[in-house]
Amino acid sequence: MERISAKKALYEYPWAKKRNAPEDAAIIHAVENAMDEQSKRVNGEARIRMMEMKYFRKTHTLLGVAMECNYSPEIVKRWNSDLLSAVNMALRYEQKETE
Repeated sequence: MERISAKKALYEYPWAKKRNAPEDAAIIHAVENAMDEQSKRVNGEARIRMMEMKYFRKTHTLLGVAMECNYSPEIVKRWNSDLLSAVNMALRYEQKETE
């Protein structure tokens, strides 16, 4: 399995979910695990909304998400960093499992 970045996995997730091909299983699993983790954190609904606007629908930048959700840009940047870390961890775990 090729190495994939967290950002690429997030951007690819909607298409991977739609295709549901075996080679997309790691992306789907990693992003869904990260979504589950993020939803359980403080402001979980807003974090998921940020993920959807930035990565899935691709309609907002982080600054746009901050304005839309009424949070400071620094908070949204931290959420994004938390999200990327969670996806990276899940991807590393998935890649180790398949090796």
